[in-house]
Amino acid sequence: MVGLDILWTDRCDVTLKGKQTDPDTLRTTFNDVTLITNRPCRVSFESIPASAGEPVQTHLRNVKLFLSNAVPVPPGSKITVTRGGQTMTFKSSGAPAIYSTHQEVNLTEGDQN
Repeated sequence: MVGLDILWTDRCDVTLKGKQTDPDTLRTTFNDVTLITNRPCRVSFESIPASAGEPVQTHLRNVKLFLSNAVPVPPGSKITVTRGGQTMTFKSSGAPAIYSTHQEVNLTEGDQN
């Protein structure tokens, strides 16, 4: 049986803000901590039609990340995806849906501060 990972032609990095305290100054900073690097994945885009009553046409879309269920993706992680030489940055918007063959993570467009 062929797995879903045959469709995972994108690559992703997952980072999370980590708390670090300098032992000399006792100053606490929050820096990016890399959890995953260059992992096979797939990003899916689904357009959502604007509501009929809206005076200004808006373009909304759902973005979902598919990757191995063995990879931890904590809520609030910064996800950087490379597809065909282009890089896209997202935020995970919640806990992933874990399945026996993979996981699905809903993403929010835009860089995490």
